Amino acid sequence: MKTSLTSCREVSLARGRLGRLVVFVACAYFTRAPLARVLAGVVSGAAVAGFGIAVDVLAHQRGWWRYPAVGDRGFGPLVWYAGAGIGVSGLSLIAWRADRRWGLTGTIVFLLGLAA
Repeated sequence: MKTSLTSCREVSLARGRLGRLVVFVACAYFTRAPLARVLAGVVSGAAVAGFGIAVDVLAHQRGWWRYPAVGDRGFGPLVWYAGAGIGVSGLSLIAWRADRRWGLTGTIVFLLGLAA
């Protein structure tokens, strides 16, 4: 039985999305964040995804970069931005917990670890 490259790619993308979601849920669980904080993390992720699309469209219009696979659309596949948004949501919960537990020192250590 032959499988097409498209179906393999779709399975890979679905697995990646599910993995990001599992990591976000784990971040929410292990940081013991209240529902309002989890929702704030999701909103921050949506803002990052929207900002990423806006930056890519602007860069495409200015000729700074482009995604050849999507033609003249100006931005990449939406799943890329959703993945980035989910990732930022989880990171924001970890940063919140570090700040809450260790204060400014925890925030600085978190940011240095993120930058490393």
